[in-house]
Amino acid sequence: MRYAIFSDVHANWQAWQAVRADMLRQRIGTLVCLGDVVGYGPRPLEVLASVREATPNLVLGNHDAAACGRLDASIFNPRAQAVIEWTRERLDGESLEFLNRVPLRLDGDGIEFVHAEVREPGEFGYIDGPGPAGDSLRAMTQPLAFIGHTHLPVAYTMPEKGGLVEQLPPGDFRLKRGRRTLVNV
Repeated sequence: MRYAIFSDVHANWQAWQAVRADMLRQRIGTLVCLGDVVGYGPRPLEVLASVREATPNLVLGNHDAAACGRLDASIFNPRAQAVIEWTRERLDGESLEFLNRVPLRLDGDGIEFVHAEVREPGEFGYIDGPGPAGDSLRAMTQPLAFIGHTHLPVAYTMPEKGGLVEQLPPGDFRLKRGRRTLVNV
């Protein structure tokens, strides 16, 4: 099965359309959205509706959570708070109810999907180095996990039983038996 795993569309209709067209061209079997469908961009209602139409596989991002009231927007900087309020005003009741039902994590066959961190998905902490990556790698219940949130693609790995966290070099790589791997898309 081929997966297309995407994250942090942030209500950017043009970006979503480009990503969606590429997925269709590649005949992807399963789409998984790692959250932050809304926030920042000008078309939150349209992008959320289109992502929902494209896939039932969606986890909650911090901007999604703040827009529907599951996360206190006061933790955001003032600019982001204003965007969250603006976004909330543009989402209809059904969209807000939907976001309130979106899970913080999804589990597949040997794969975990969360927006930000595996250890505490609802805390939305940043995986920005080997230390935070190690916390999530140790918390994983599957050998492979995918995250978004930082907007920086990177992958980390460590032995299943614990040990040194290694940041993988940019580019393609193969999964190794006996190791856990965390991929930020």
